[in-house]
Amino acid sequence: MSLRKIIIQVHLLLGLFIFPYLIIFGITSLNFNHGFTNAYEYRKETKETVSIQTPKTEDDVLLIEALKDSLGIFGWVNKRSTYRDSLFVHSVVQHPGKEYQIEVNTHKNQVSIQTKTKSFLWVLNALHGLGEIVPGAPWYIKFWKYYQLISVYVMIFWIVSGLYLWIISKQRKKWETYLILGFSSFSILLIIWLWQG
Repeated sequence: MSLRKIIIQVHLLLGLFIFPYLIIFGITSLNFNHGFTNAYEYRKETKETVSIQTPKTEDDVLLIEALKDSLGIFGWVNKRSTYRDSLFVHSVVQHPGKEYQIEVNTHKNQVSIQTKTKSFLWVLNALHGLGEIVPGAPWYIKFWKYYQLISVYVMIFWIVSGLYLWIISKQRKKWETYLILGFSSFSILLIIWLWQG
């Protein structure tokens, strides 16, 4: 098999691999730029109170971190929203799909959890740029960071391999050369103008 055929085959297979991310990237980019709908809405809310042994600590963030596993939730603890009053320790834990508003009664060993489920488009927006691992998340959610990174490298490969296949093509037209040079020059000049301005 020739190098050209190998590149074309790899090109196609990698396209199938990152197809889901490209769909998410396209939909969310359109909504970011044009605001077709308000993505940041909650779909439903539930509230429950559970009895649980609360750790003995004066550090409120450490308290919430310790309770996450026991409560079966995962995500980032919002340190700015974590504070203590005379009765409760209040905090917010969130991940791309849900937000948990937590009130801990350390005197009665009770935890109230208000769960807010985010809209589908909100989840897509989060996956658009989820470049870090969600604390305590299952492996398939943690893998998204690496899948996203692989997708970026695949797109770079697409550009390089696409140019290579175009250059070695015997059916290359002269107007195509002018088109590539024109848009490339315009992009570079625009970057320089914005950088200098």
